Amino acid sequence: MPRRLFSRLFTRCSSSSTRNLWLSLLLVLPLAALPSRAAAEPLPRLAQVHPSAQARLTVQADERLQQGASQFQRRQWDTAEHLWQEALRLYRQAGNRVGEGRVLGNLAAIQEAIGRPQAALRLFQQSLAVAEEMGDRRGISFALSNLGFLHTRLGQYDEAIARLQVALPLAQQMGDREGEYDVLNQLGIVHRAQGRYDEAIAAFQQSLAIAQAENSRRGQANVLGNLGNTYTEQGNYPAALESYQKTLELAQQGQDRVMQAGVLQRLGQLYTRLGNLSRAVAVLEDGLALARGLGDRRLQAYTLGSLGTVYARTTEPDRAVPLLQSAIEITTQLEDRPNESALRQVLGSAYAAMGNLRAARQQYEQALAIARSIGDRAGEGQALGELGQLLTDEGKPAEAIARYQQALAILREIGDRPNQGRALSLLGEALVAQGNLEAAADALTEAVDIWESLRPGLSDADQVSLFETQASTYRLLQQVLIDLGKTQEALLIAERGRSRAFLELVAQRLSAQAALRLQTPPPSLSEIRQIARQQEATLVQYTLLDRNRLGIWVIRPDGNIQFRQTTLPETALSIEDTAEQTRVAAALGRGATPTEVQVASLVSQTRSDLRDNLRDDLRDLRDNRAVTDVPAPTAPTRRLSRKLQTLHQLLIEPIADLLPRDPAAQVVFIPQGQLYLVPFATLQAADGSFVIERHTIRTAPAIQILGLTHARQDQRRGSASPLIVGNPTMPSVGEPPQPLGSLPYAEQEAQAIAQILDTQAITGSQASETAIAQRMANARIIHLATHGLLDDVAGLGVPGALALAPTADSDGLLTSNEILGLSLPNTDLVVLSACDTGRGKITGDGVIGLSRSFISAGASSVVVSLWAVPDDSTAALMTAFYQNLKHNPNRAQALRQAMLTVMQQYPSSRDWGAFVLIGEAE
Repeated sequence: MPRRLFSRLFTRCSSSSTRNLWLSLLLVLPLAALPSRAAAEPLPRLAQVHPSAQARLTVQADERLQQGASQFQRRQWDTAEHLWQEALRLYRQAGNRVGEGRVLGNLAAIQEAIGRPQAALRLFQQSLAVAEEMGDRRGISFALSNLGFLHTRLGQYDEAIARLQVALPLAQQMGDREGEYDVLNQLGIVHRAQGRYDEAIAAFQQSLAIAQAENSRRGQANVLGNLGNTYTEQGNYPAALESYQKTLELAQQGQDRVMQAGVLQRLGQLYTRLGNLSRAVAVLEDGLALARGLGDRRLQAYTLGSLGTVYARTTEPDRAVPLLQSAIEITTQLEDRPNESALRQVLGSAYAAMGNLRAARQQYEQALAIARSIGDRAGEGQALGELGQLLTDEGKPAEAIARYQQALAILREIGDRPNQGRALSLLGEALVAQGNLEAAADALTEAVDIWESLRPGLSDADQVSLFETQASTYRLLQQVLIDLGKTQEALLIAERGRSRAFLELVAQRLSAQAALRLQTPPPSLSEIRQIARQQEATLVQYTLLDRNRLGIWVIRPDGNIQFRQTTLPETALSIEDTAEQTRVAAALGRGATPTEVQVASLVSQTRSDLRDNLRDDLRDLRDNRAVTDVPAPTAPTRRLSRKLQTLHQLLIEPIADLLPRDPAAQVVFIPQGQLYLVPFATLQAADGSFVIERHTIRTAPAIQILGLTHARQDQRRGSASPLIVGNPTMPSVGEPPQPLGSLPYAEQEAQAIAQILDTQAITGSQASETAIAQRMANARIIHLATHGLLDDVAGLGVPGALALAPTADSDGLLTSNEILGLSLPNTDLVVLSACDTGRGKITGDGVIGLSRSFISAGASSVVVSLWAVPDDSTAALMTAFYQNLKHNPNRAQALRQAMLTVMQQYPSSRDWGAFVLIGEAE
């Protein structure tokens, strides 16, 4: 793109608040010398200045103009202003009115940059007046474009549009491609600020085409950033991420730190929307460091506000308050009204989270007043929604509903789908409080439809984190439908509200057509019935409705669907705590003993405490003391466990009459939340019998996943060899790194299983991470008898790793994230004969960990463990499992028979009950 003859501001990625803090991308191009033009009044007329003197003064003025532009690029505002004031004096002395008008525009840019918008407005108006007087079309175009930008920043959108609509045809008539690009970019910004997103995108795309044709890196980066802002507000998050990433790449290539800081601020805002708060904080802190290094107060304000937005959404809203107050102080000084409104909304949210409703109301009302005064429709809609939520908190549902309806009218008008979804969800909550369940169901269903339109196309991690911000809507809708007696409709919502990102991963591996189908309707009741018939199993789907309320659907192979619900006493532990307590009780393998005092303490801890316990386990593993030193019981005994019986009463007894009487008939449990960690096989009836003695069981993360894995299994072609691994040379973990302990029983287990399957076991140094990962693609059965780790060792948000032999090129830890990238088209069964391989990060998408990664990569079924398994009894269990499997291809029945066999020698549930079959049985 040719060099301009004066400064030009491209910001101009504008936006506001939690929805959209403005992104300021400042771009000033080098300035060129101006030719001599006309005389200046009231200075002496041109005839009174000797031509040679006029030329000399003009050359001097041009030099000052160029020097000032160079200083402006370095953000040396005082020096640039001094040089341009000198240029202004020289142009006037030379009688060069064109030069005078243009340098007035540059001086206006200084005033805008240092936060004096009114002074900038006056200088741009003077620049325009001079350009119009002299017929300087380029000067007119320049002044109009910058006035359009400045009016936008001041929230004066009508004035901005009026200026820009005059500037656009003028630039086009002159063939001024850079000016045309700039005006289109500015028009896009104003349209976006007014909530006219389609018009904004059209203007930005025209502007981008010009920047690409002119090969302007900065121009492309700037307009891509603006497109990212618009896509974000529309809810087109994949397109927004792509635009921001391209902007960041271009800014880094051009070493443009201002643009880098700006786009990092916007990325942080987007990650906040997606619920990925740790990533948001990381990029925002990088952006804040850049903004501070540049001394850019506006960028500092926006980034501080974005960090405040993150903390306002956490359990530490008090950390948000000083950040937001600092940001508001700066934006107020800069007369940045749109962003002041946005920041006050976030500050109000922080106060509301802290319980200070009076301060919250004050901030919301100020934000609403500002948004209305400047015509910020998006800001007005969101402020009304925030006031509605405040009224809900105050126990005034009728007033809250009125506010939500006002907000929705505006948000629908401008097409702000993410905030429509939020307002609808909150409206549903208020309608429930009012007792209007039918209307609540309609609002919540519409919200769910919007939520589902936002997720397709995002990465797996971003889909999972975004769903976590939406899960409460699904849960409340299920409660409402159940209370209305619409239990089958509630089943459909329960299925829509779980494992959707997991489903997309599985579908993509199945076929592109299947992936597309998942982005249209979720399963119907007829499809759910068909899946039960295909599986030849009774499906049992659980849903956690609230802290103490549990819903259970039973879908029989004949298509009959029944619903039951159960409630814990208010004084009891929550369902989640009861589930974790039961898992620990089964792992300990004993009933009421003094050890239960320690278990109760463990249950009360958070999941971070559980990770600390894991580190203790790892220390024991490194010392080779993990479980191999525990002696086998000398005589079979059957102990009763109160905790195992408690969860049996909660999960099994309400539906016991609906379950098959034939122990060989299959039951598929489809849990939710902490129920994923329930050892269903070990649950005890009142008479002391275990579930595994009455039923053949397996689990699945969702009904629809069963349909996909069944279809995928039908596509298997040919045969593949088993891959059996046991006791590899152990890698080192921790700080300082220490090798994990050897597992001699695991090696014996692998040798025994290899003999059953007529293959060779891979052990020791031969079982390297690189070699095993390569061989997995062609393996029908994958059996890994080694250590399993719960930690997110790669730091990518996907916990879980398997210990294999390290090499010069690998650390020996095959992580869940690495498994996710594998292709396992021939794998029917993966058995992870290791500790805690069925655990991971509990999300609305299921357990994010090893089992999910293997099924996503192509495996039809996975056998995993729920706790640190004993080495000796596990070897016995696995050997029995494969012996059974050799004679009966049904994996669920083979695992059940193995448990019943090992139970005779090892009656403690700790020894035989840890393993769970997830996925297909045949």
